[in-house]
Amino acid sequence: MPKKLNQKTSRFLYFIFFIFTLFSSYYLGVAFYNTTTGVDFGKYLYNLAFFSGDSDVVYDPQGTLYYWSIIFITGLDYQSLLLDSLNNLINNKIQFVNFLYYTFGLFGLFLLLKKKNISNKNIFISFSILNFFPPSYYLRLTMKPEIMAFSLFPWLVLLTDSYLERSTRFKSITLALFFSLIVNIKGSIAGMIILSLFLIYYEEIKNLKKHKNFFLQSLSGIFLFAYLNFKLTGIWLLSKPISIGSSNLDKWNHIADINFFTNLSFKNLYQNPFKDLHADSFMSITLLDTLGDYFNFFWKHEERGNYFYIDTIKFTNNFLIQEFIQEYISILFTVIFYFLILYYFIKGAEDKAFFFLPFCGLFVLILNSFGFPSKNFNPETGDLFKVHYYAFLICISFLFLLTKIYREKRYTAILSTLLIPLFLFCIGFPKNISSETQNEILAKLEYTLVCKPIAFIFELDCIK
Repeated sequence: MPKKLNQKTSRFLYFIFFIFTLFSSYYLGVAFYNTTTGVDFGKYLYNLAFFSGDSDVVYDPQGTLYYWSIIFITGLDYQSLLLDSLNNLINNKIQFVNFLYYTFGLFGLFLLLKKKNISNKNIFISFSILNFFPPSYYLRLTMKPEIMAFSLFPWLVLLTDSYLERSTRFKSITLALFFSLIVNIKGSIAGMIILSLFLIYYEEIKNLKKHKNFFLQSLSGIFLFAYLNFKLTGIWLLSKPISIGSSNLDKWNHIADINFFTNLSFKNLYQNPFKDLHADSFMSITLLDTLGDYFNFFWKHEERGNYFYIDTIKFTNNFLIQEFIQEYISILFTVIFYFLILYYFIKGAEDKAFFFLPFCGLFVLILNSFGFPSKNFNPETGDLFKVHYYAFLICISFLFLLTKIYREKRYTAILSTLLIPLFLFCIGFPKNISSETQNEILAKLEYTLVCKPIAFIFELDCIK
């Protein structure tokens, strides 16, 4: 009896730890980042204007379901989104929508991992680490539809497993509709999802005759949702965004040179891990951007309302180490991460397909860089290969990798929590926050649910 009680207490404590990291990571993002200054926010405002009824033209036909949900859940309108005085409110609302998608995805992953006989302890510890994992922050901090892919992909796998275990007409139609909806979120997401499913269910897909009704239903659903998207926006899903103002879409009207995928200079990585100085190297971008924010969109984004990059404590006088330690950690972590997933994949580990998911994302982006289905590569930046685009696959692979290591090596679950301070260090902590910065951060928290508890310590004007 005491042993069973201890197990229950232990599971409860791991769950509490997970809840603490979930909400603390969320509020850390709200306090230290301003989504309204994030990547392409100004452009995608036109999508929000379309769904709030303030514009007859949509900027980009991709991600329409996500942008509609932003308007529907937040209750914001386009005129409010343009007001600088409401930046804190807008930041909070958009990050909250992303938080809802993220937690829904975690719930799906919990059920998926339980189905793989992973213990609650290992699930909650791996989730706690994921909450601070930089690629998961990429998804949660910016207003882009990749967070929907993270949210829905685990449920797609669960529905597929259920259908394959006992196929019925209802399951077939439900799965086909759900699959059709996901692949109509965005073109690149569609490619990554389809390739991932092909990898996971290769043996079943080979038996095409057995599932021909499902495939026909899926094709019908895909064309139906694509047509509905066209009727709504007036633009087909894979069409390029419209040109707005001084936006020069011709910058991306190129294809990648084969040297882009073979170039790698260790000396340049060590001495110059700066944005755009590695635009000629796919491998360098991947190494630097996995944890280190190579494109300066998140913890290195120097703009009003962003505090990840300021007040960081200096711990050495060595310029290279002090300035680029996060980049060096990113390089080392990325090498180890991809080595391990290749190792387990080649070794034939159980569920090995889930380890290989990041390569599905990379493969789709590589195809796109060669001009399929259209030219979308900027040789001056190489930003087609932002880790953000396939971060949802990295996060799922990372979870499977952690739980695999936990099952093989004793005590690794507890030791792995040391990754949390490592990830926090990569995004700019610890800090010696100035009083001015503190006041600005507290002003952002006035729009959140934690305002009232904090108001007992600091003088805050909590806003509903």
